Amino acid sequence: MPKVKKPLRRSLRTTNTTNPIPTNLPSLRQRKPPKPPSLTHTLTQPPNDPNHHLPLFTLPPPLTLHLTTFLTLAEKIALALTCKAAAHIIGTKYWGLFKRKEHWARDPLHVDARAKLFELLMRDWDARGSGEEYCVGCGIIHPKLRDPGEYRETRWTRACLGQDAVVDYLPRGEEEGKGYVLVFPHILAALKESSETGKTRGEGPLIDMLSGAFTIECPGGKVSWSLESSGRRIDGRLVVRHVHTFRGLATGKKEKGKGQGNTITAQQILPLPLPLRLCPHQSTTTTLPPPSRYIKSRTPNAPLLTHAISSVFPAAERQPVDFALFRSPTKSEAEQISSASNNRDFVYRCRSCPTKFRTRYDDLEMALVVTSWHCLGRNAAQAVGCWRGLVRREGPLLGVEKRNDEWWSRGVGGVDFRVE
Repeated sequence: MPKVKKPLRRSLRTTNTTNPIPTNLPSLRQRKPPKPPSLTHTLTQPPNDPNHHLPLFTLPPPLTLHLTTFLTLAEKIALALTCKAAAHIIGTKYWGLFKRKEHWARDPLHVDARAKLFELLMRDWDARGSGEEYCVGCGIIHPKLRDPGEYRETRWTRACLGQDAVVDYLPRGEEEGKGYVLVFPHILAALKESSETGKTRGEGPLIDMLSGAFTIECPGGKVSWSLESSGRRIDGRLVVRHVHTFRGLATGKKEKGKGQGNTITAQQILPLPLPLRLCPHQSTTTTLPPPSRYIKSRTPNAPLLTHAISSVFPAAERQPVDFALFRSPTKSEAEQISSASNNRDFVYRCRSCPTKFRTRYDDLEMALVVTSWHCLGRNAAQAVGCWRGLVRREGPLLGVEKRNDEWWSRGVGGVDFRVE
């Protein structure tokens, strides 16, 4: 058969014959050479740094570089950070190893080179009086830990101490400096400071770090709220005490038989917009818990603290507790309510954490005084278990096993302890 010629296919592309593309243009993907770091000298620019006249840098650069081989990784980085002359000879290649923790363990001369580097940096930084320190938890330099009366939670708190390391449900004033925030390092420092008295029985001296006192005005302008905090060893256990004092503010109006209007009643305390909370489980709130993704039931709060407050007021200022707003008391709570009716100085106890409290009405000052005690154990190992019950955890994405508030808790009361 004769071969059939295939038809020619015309290309859709057209060539530019009038203005051909030159072939000597540089490629568009050609990368520019990287610029040298700003902290190092360039090879073309003669160095004018006066540090070049130091004895170390008057040596030939290869010899100076050889001497740095006897330094640890932290010391090499610290030396390179001193001046541009050192950075030019040593280079900046060691700086990249700072964030790679696996390289720090390979250092044969100093295993904990990361902490060593910050120790060298802070030695110079503290000379300026900054009052900062290196935090092992978050790996950054920030202000030193302040006492509970001055400590305030920052954006680094959770990264440094973890999610369960802050007790911040105590009252706090609008003015700066009024508050009491307790974190777990405070407890560890207090245990260490009072280690000598932890081996004896009786009451030890007050721990200055745990002391604090301030007064705020409750919303509404009718009641003042004072909080006095302290901590000491009692029979070897660390016990933190909070004294809440509520007083009626003078209104300038006289009432019948009561002189100046500064008396306080149960009606002024219980419906406060800012609920009184002694621990994660004892509060005066009557609201239902917020909706939760994993918890469908919405059980009201317990009536123990509200009953303890209302029962100590005189009959004229007393407010009967509407138990319909609360859940039914448990067996232990019902026994405490029954026992407190015959004992004015009865000490209540929380069934979910190592907390005890007592309510009292001061007739002379016409004030309500609520005292709470929190036990933190004898040592750091016991303090960890006690601390978990004192940290309040709430949120719509937490289940029953992780929540710790007045509506849900899986904790137990812990060991019994003596109060002041």
